[in-house]
Amino acid sequence: MAHSIPFLPSLKARLPRRLAVRLAVVPLLLAAAFARARTGDDEVWQLMYFDDAKVGFIHFDKVHDEVGGKKVLRRTTDSSMTINRLDTNISVVTSNWSLEDENGEVLELFSESNMSQAKTSQHLVRSGATATIQQRIGKSSQKRTIDWNPAWLSESTSEKFSKEKFAKGEKEFTFQTYTLESGETTVTTKVVGKEMVEVKGVGPRELLHVKVENSVLPVPTDAYLDEKFDDVMSVTKLMNIAMTTVRSDKATCVEAFAKPDTPEMFDKISPRTNVRLPNPYRTDEVVLRLRAGDANTPMPKVEDERQTIVSKRDDRDVTLRVRRVVPTEKFTLPLANLTDEEKECLKPSVQIDNDNPELVKLAQEAIGDEKDAWAAAQKLEKFVFGYITDKNMRNLFEHASGVMKSRAGDCTEHGVLLAGLCRAVGIPARVAIGFLYFSGIWGGHMWAEVSLGGKWYALDGVLGQGAVDAAHLRLGADSLATMQIEKAFQSVALGMTLKIDLESFRHGDREVKVGENFKPWTIDGRRFRSTLYGFTVAAPEGFEIAPNDRISLHDDLVVEFRKKDGGARIDVSDVTYDFNIDKAKDVVAASGVSRSKAEPRKIGGRPGLVVKGKKGDNDVLVAVVLDRQALIVLSMARKDADDDATFEALIESIAFADAM
Repeated sequence: MAHSIPFLPSLKARLPRRLAVRLAVVPLLLAAAFARARTGDDEVWQLMYFDDAKVGFIHFDKVHDEVGGKKVLRRTTDSSMTINRLDTNISVVTSNWSLEDENGEVLELFSESNMSQAKTSQHLVRSGATATIQQRIGKSSQKRTIDWNPAWLSESTSEKFSKEKFAKGEKEFTFQTYTLESGETTVTTKVVGKEMVEVKGVGPRELLHVKVENSVLPVPTDAYLDEKFDDVMSVTKLMNIAMTTVRSDKATCVEAFAKPDTPEMFDKISPRTNVRLPNPYRTDEVVLRLRAGDANTPMPKVEDERQTIVSKRDDRDVTLRVRRVVPTEKFTLPLANLTDEEKECLKPSVQIDNDNPELVKLAQEAIGDEKDAWAAAQKLEKFVFGYITDKNMRNLFEHASGVMKSRAGDCTEHGVLLAGLCRAVGIPARVAIGFLYFSGIWGGHMWAEVSLGGKWYALDGVLGQGAVDAAHLRLGADSLATMQIEKAFQSVALGMTLKIDLESFRHGDREVKVGENFKPWTIDGRRFRSTLYGFTVAAPEGFEIAPNDRISLHDDLVVEFRKKDGGARIDVSDVTYDFNIDKAKDVVAASGVSRSKAEPRKIGGRPGLVVKGKKGDNDVLVAVVLDRQALIVLSMARKDADDDATFEALIESIAFADAM
C-alpha cells in the first residue's frame, strides 16, 4: 500500500458542502413535531433515538388550572435533541403548549424554538370562529388572522377520539387538527393488530401496532400501544433513519440530552449518485433518473421552469432534465403588471422582513443605479456571496434582517437575505428548497428565485455565480409568508428517499452520456485517464495504478499510484467561481503542510502551483492545478532525490483533453 499523504481541502475550498447540510434537519423536526403521547398520565417522558443513537427526549405534561374563573387544561410538549452534521454538533430545543377549555376546545396555542439567534415563537389566540396568530423572531413580528374550523380537534379531543375508536375495534379512522408548525393537518390511523415487538432498550412486549399518517408529512409512523391504548414506542422511518421514541423516565431522558451519542447525519441521509458530476457549478444541463426508494413515500413535484420530465416509466420512476435558465428579454425597474403570486412575493413577512429600513438601504446601495431587473438581482446575489463572511451552521433558520446584522449563516441565511434584498428593490422573490450536488452527494439546500415576466429564475448567494447551474435540483419553493417552515420543507424529506442516477451532463458544447457500463476512468498501458474530469497522467515505472470507484462525501480521491515503499495520489474537489490559484496556498496549508515553498507554474496548460514542505516530520510534495472550478491535487511523500524526479515526471505527464 502506498504511503502517500491524504490531501484535505480547506473549508473555503469546500464551502458549498458545509452550507448545504442544514435543511436535512428540518424534516426531522417536522417528524418530532407530530410526536404526540396518547396517555392518561399527567406527565410522560419519551427517550428519542436516531437509529440506535440516543439523541434527546420529548416531555409531555398536563396541568389542570383556572384562568379568569374558568377551568382549563394546559398541555405542554418540550423536545430537546442533539445531532452531528459534518463534525458540527447542533442542539435543537422546542417548547409547545396548548390551552383548552372544559370541553376540550382550543383556546390558545404557543410554539417556541431556537431556530435563530433570537427566539422564534408563534402564539395563537382563538376567538370564536377566528384565531389570531402572532409570529415573532426577535424584534421582527407579524400578526395574521385565520378562520377556525370547528372540525379541528385539540390534543385532548383527538386523544379521546382515537381511544374510543380503538376500544370499538375500528380498523381505520381519520380526524383533522391544527398545529402552528404545519397548519391544517389530516391524521389517518390504521390498526395493524397485536404483535410481539422488541421495545428498544426494554425488551419484547405484546402491543397493539397501528400506522399513523398525516397529510403534511406523508411518511407513516408505526406506533405501539399498551392495553390502555397509551403509547409505548413509535418509529418513523425518514431519510434512511429510524426516529424512535420510547416511553422512559426523566433521569434517562435528561442524561440522553446532556450526553448524546451525536450520530453523524448528513452522509447517511443524503442521496448518492451513480457517478461523480465533474465541475457541477459549470453544468448547463444534467439528465437524471429519479426513483422513489420507499414504497410508502410519494414522489415530490419536480417540474418547473428549469426542470422537465422527459420520460416516465411510472409515477415513481422518471427521467428529469435540469437546465441552467436565464431571462432572454429585458425587464426594467420598477416592474409593472405583476401577477397576484408576484405581489405575494413582494410582501414582507417575519422570515423575510424586507420592510426593514436598514435592509432597504443596503439593497439600494448594492444595486446602485441599475435599472435592469435581472442585472440588479445578479448584483444582489454576488453581494450576498461576499457580505456573509461568517459561514457557519450555528442557527437553524435566521430571518433576513438578522442575517443582515450578523453577516453569518449557511444556505438558509443566504437564501432569505437574497430574497429579502430582492424584494426591497421591487423584485418578487421567494426561496427554493431542494438539493445541491457535491462529491457524489445530493445535499439539502436552499437558494432564491426571482420572478420576471411571470417566470421564475434561480440565484444562489452561496455560490454567487450570476445564475443557478444544473446541479441544483429543486423540490419545492415557498414565499415564507407564514412561519410554517416545516410544512414548506416537506419536499426535502420526500427527496431524501429518492435514488438519483446521473444519465448525462453538459458543459457548454461538451456532453457526456453516462450509460449502464460507463466507467469514470480508463487505463491505457501506464496512462490513466479520468473520463469525468478530462485529464490524463502517466504512472512512473514500477508504480501500480489504483483508480478509486468509491463515492463518499469525505473522499475526493480519484486515483493512486502505488509502490511498495511510497506512492502518490490525485484528489479532485469542486471550488466556487471566485477561487484562484493564489488561494490554493491556503488550501495546502490547511491540509497540514507547513514550512512550504510554493512555485507558480503552468501544469497541462492550466494555472498551477508546486509546493515543497513538511507534513508532521515528513517531507511532502504537492502540485495543485485549477481547471476551471475543479481543484486537482497531486500529492506525494518525499524521501530522497529520486522522489523529486518521480514527482516532476508525474507533473509533466498531466494533460487535458481540451484547451482552457
